[in-house]
Order: sequence, then structure tokens, then C-alpha cells
Amino acid sequence: EHAPELWQVVLHLMDGFFSVEKGRVPPHLRDSLRAKEIMAKLGAVIRDGCERRYLQRNPHLILLNEEFYHEEVKPIMCDWLSLWLSSEHVGRVFEQVSADRDDRGLSEDEVRAY
Repeated sequence: EHAPELWQVVLHLMDGFFSVEKGRVPPHLRDSLRAKEIMAKLGAVIRDGCERRYLQRNPHLILLNEEFYHEEVKPIMCDWLSLWLSSEHVGRVFEQVSADRDDRGLSEDEVRAY
């Protein structure tokens, strides 16, 4: 099976980088203050990474330092991913507990650990 939902999450992650480069929030997140905050953080870390030569902009954004990714970029991308997870009703959206279930979904810390 092609599992198109798998590609949705990948495209959302890539959209974070593309949106920062274009300087605009994706249309489906236009009203999200959180999306704008995350994009600002990602833009700042990309600029910093390029200045420190941990990232290269040409011919496209290229990671040159894996440690920089894990320490600086990955936490921001986890925040960006949380936007998609929320829109797909994963995580904090499930905080409503029913009588027969104690499933609150994934916490933000659990999403980051995953």
C-alpha cells in the first residue's frame, strides 16, 4: 500500500523549511500564532547555522553539522511537527478522558522523545 498519510507528515516537515525561505506561513496555518512563532525560531536558527557554517544555503539548504541539527534544529522541528499532530488529532487533543478509557494521547515530551 502507498500509505499517503506517511507523505503528509513528510511534506509538513519540509513545508516548515520552505515556508521560512519564502517568508510566509503555509495557507492552512495562516491563523496560527504558534506556527508563526515556530517559523521565527526556525528562521533564526537557520541564519545562525549558516553564519556558523553548520548549514549551507546553496544550491539548497544543506546540513553540514549533525550535532547542530540534533541540538538546535530538531527541537524546533518537533514543535513544527506538533502542529501537524494536533491537526490530525494526536496528542493533547485527546485530553478528554472517557469513562472506559484513560487514553490522553501523547504529551509534547513523548512526541519529542519519539
